[in-house]
Amino acid sequence: MSAAALAHARFNALTFQRFNVSFRDFFLLFWGMKFFLKALLATLVAVVIAGAIFLTNLICFRPWNLNLFYEKAFLEVIFNEPELLTSLGLVEQFGITSHNGKLNDASRAHQQAVIARWKKDLQQLHEYPLDRQTPSQQLSTHILDWYIADQVEGEKWQFHNYPVNQLNGAQNQFPSFMANTHPLLTKQDCAYYLMRLNAVPRKFDQLLESVRLRE
Repeated sequence: MSAAALAHARFNALTFQRFNVSFRDFFLLFWGMKFFLKALLATLVAVVIAGAIFLTNLICFRPWNLNLFYEKAFLEVIFNEPELLTSLGLVEQFGITSHNGKLNDASRAHQQAVIARWKKDLQQLHEYPLDRQTPSQQLSTHILDWYIADQVEGEKWQFHNYPVNQLNGAQNQFPSFMANTHPLLTKQDCAYYLMRLNAVPRKFDQLLESVRLRE
């Protein structure tokens, strides 16, 4: 065999060997990526399922953790009172602003729903054993227990107050709230302002209904 033929044969052999190595590496890389993507997808699914279970327990049932229960009770209050949530200004920094277009529900149905929620919260609070709580948690539990029990006890007196009188009530609180508290920094804030103005007739109808219940 001539030197040229021998060199050509060696070149072909090296090329074939390199092709085999490259193909094998590509094949291994492909299957490695496929395995990685499957593992990543499985992890994401597990995280989503765990998050859904956690949120379901937190929102619909008694939270596993007492500190989470404290936070849940607080969030239930502020997220059911749009005007209070606006006054606190806690969630706008997270892009949550839709409450700024709503007014508090002054209906009797809402009031009864709030009382029912307090009763449920009080029952759930009593399900956390005091002897398993830290001193700080015990203090928080006693304070929260007193507050919620006071709200529940007030059910029988719920129509014994005066929501509107010559000194105080929605007739002066609402204009003050809209003038001094409602934010007017963006175009969306202005749209929310108009939404709240459009909701005034409904709010005052609810207020008049609650006044009649006290006659």
